Amino acid sequence: MSVYEFLSICKLSQFIKTKVVCNFAYQDKQNTFLLTQITDMYKYKQIQNRYIVSIDNHEEIFAALQHFCTEKQIKCGAINGIGAINSLVLRFYNPKTKAYVDKEFNEQMEIANLIGNISTLDGQTYLHLHVTVAGSDYKAYAGHLLKAQLSGAGEFVVEDYGDEICRKFNEEIGLNCYDL
Repeated sequence: MSVYEFLSICKLSQFIKTKVVCNFAYQDKQNTFLLTQITDMYKYKQIQNRYIVSIDNHEEIFAALQHFCTEKQIKCGAINGIGAINSLVLRFYNPKTKAYVDKEFNEQMEIANLIGNISTLDGQTYLHLHVTVAGSDYKAYAGHLLKAQLSGAGEFVVEDYGDEICRKFNEEIGLNCYDL
């Protein structure tokens, strides 16, 4: 089997489960290739221009959504979702210092709302996600989502607007903003 045959078998966009590859060596008569070990990351179903995405337990949410949008070549869209997590890093942007302040949480929490948009920056998929979470004390925390580890269900809707919106760095604000 050639590497191209192997990769076409692994291209799972038509299936309900998506796989990722890491550190799997394959050798044919002329070359050695480093491929990914196949692991589950999420399941999805497409309904028109929307995808219902269920991220597998213990996956990192931002990375899984980034991978999904890149795989589907979504360059302009929206994301929303809910779920349960056991670790989280939120970011708060301070406009005076033009810097983010990160805060880490390590406890079981519910995602009350995750919302964001999809665009591109320098030709790469760019996610801008905000999240509101609450712990067992029902106290809510919110901010930019840097990363979050699922611990339970993770259910998301990704909408593809079928166009491309690019971002560029805005010196005055200190952020990557839409370039409309």
